[in-house]
Amino acid sequence: KVEKSGLAKKQVPLKILLPLIENSALEEEETIQDKWANILANAVTAQKEIKPNYAEILKELSSLEIVILDKLFDESNREQNYQKRRQMQFSKQKISEIFKLSNEQADLIIENLYRLNLCQAPAGHGIAVGEYQFALRTTEVFEFTTFGYYFVQSCKWNK
Repeated sequence: KVEKSGLAKKQVPLKILLPLIENSALEEEETIQDKWANILANAVTAQKEIKPNYAEILKELSSLEIVILDKLFDESNREQNYQKRRQMQFSKQKISEIFKLSNEQADLIIENLYRLNLCQAPAGHGIAVGEYQFALRTTEVFEFTTFGYYFVQSCKWNK
């Protein structure tokens, strides 16, 4: 990918490079292998900023979770305004229908995305302490975190 792109290469810090190489070497699923290749290519070309914890997060995702994250990213990416994009909400029911998931399977996936801080429950609009909105404890609707958006973006190759 890097050679075909013609982009200049830069030295990748070992604390980023080593986990990427170690974890990607263990991956057997093609969908996830492609994400490892993309994140490594982005690190080598400095096309996107790669955080040291991205390797740990990627190794904890299933191929289905990656496909779901890509779908959320594509939807989110249609909105260019950052504030509006942050407030976009996704429906568990719609995700369940698209990917033919049971309620329990969808909850497990969404809760894992919460755990990895890639998605979050939406903040309430009516209850606040001072200027801070309360977050709902639900998986029925959820939002991409800014961190999640940039993580998924770093796992894509655009060249």
